[in-house]
Amino acid sequence: MNTIAMVPEYAISIRQPWAWLYLTYKPVENRTWRIGRQAQYGVYQTQKGNFNLELPARVYIHAAKKYLPEDYKAAFNIVYEIYGEDETQWIKAAFLNHLEVGAIIGEVTIVRQITETDDPLVKPWFTGPYGFLRENPTLYDRPIPCRGELGFFRVDMAEIKRRAGIFD
Repeated sequence: MNTIAMVPEYAISIRQPWAWLYLTYKPVENRTWRIGRQAQYGVYQTQKGNFNLELPARVYIHAAKKYLPEDYKAAFNIVYEIYGEDETQWIKAAFLNHLEVGAIIGEVTIVRQITETDDPLVKPWFTGPYGFLRENPTLYDRPIPCRGELGFFRVDMAEIKRRAGIFD
């Protein structure tokens, strides 16, 4: 098993409410693109950039600035199907306290890329054609403003925090 860096080096932008759900309830992030070709020893070359993303990999979750009302409706239709009406109302209320966009809102460990699943916990969320399974999600108490990019992008968290005036 690979050693996972404690401080992520990369982030991925995800539109809300999917970003928040990926950090709370949703075990898979759907993409129309794959991380890359799987090498013989599990190194995935990303579609952009000169780096390898070796899985498992700890990554930041960036809530993209673009927010589409149809995403909200689609997301909570899935939540309703899985959890029912009472739980859906609670989840919606919790989400309304986390409407951040244009910020890093947490981090996950991407453990595997999939193209299909029979896992009953993953299947309702997986629409493919590619999915990034996650473990150990961490939703931050305070979002960290950050400009995002499409796909995976490098993050210098110390610099981002310095520019945002956040000091630990």
